[in-house]
Amino acid sequence: HFVARMDTLKNGRQIVSVVHVLMAVVMVLPFADMVRRLPEHAGYPHDSRKEPTGIIRFLEQVNTGGKLMAPPSQSGFLHWKLHPDYTVHNDLQMSLFSDLDLYTVFSFYRSQNGLANTLGQYRPDYIAAEKKNGGFRKLIKEHPEYVPVFAGDMQILYANKELHPELADRHGLKLVDPFSLAEVNK
Repeated sequence: HFVARMDTLKNGRQIVSVVHVLMAVVMVLPFADMVRRLPEHAGYPHDSRKEPTGIIRFLEQVNTGGKLMAPPSQSGFLHWKLHPDYTVHNDLQMSLFSDLDLYTVFSFYRSQNGLANTLGQYRPDYIAAEKKNGGFRKLIKEHPEYVPVFAGDMQILYANKELHPELADRHGLKLVDPFSLAEVNK
């Protein structure tokens, strides 16, 4: 039908209009976004680049045991590798946790009240944080009892210096900023 009407299209209407171009762009956008995101998911179903292996090695080396607060995205792996010496809060692998537990773990890394309440209730020996969470850097400054003792490519580990004073003195990161290892603290 379109080919039969080509002669009338030439007389006043454009073959390709702005609407046609917009529709083509909208149809291509999901594929362009998928191609852009593919490098992030290169290791599907398991991307070993995001494993907290540095934190695991550090905790195995110091071998103090204790309670570890970690982001849900890392907690299951940490629990698998460090159990039974370390207790990891809320690994989210099963539906054993209530909505309040979920709120606790997510507010811990995002709000001062959530952080203070969780620290008061659980008093973890260690806190693992993701480097990309720059907001946590400001929150943890309000709690000087937690000092950074390990910084990897993607994670930072804080230790409670009241519970582990020797470890904090020996391994505390004093000269470098754990969120940007290239910067030296003066």
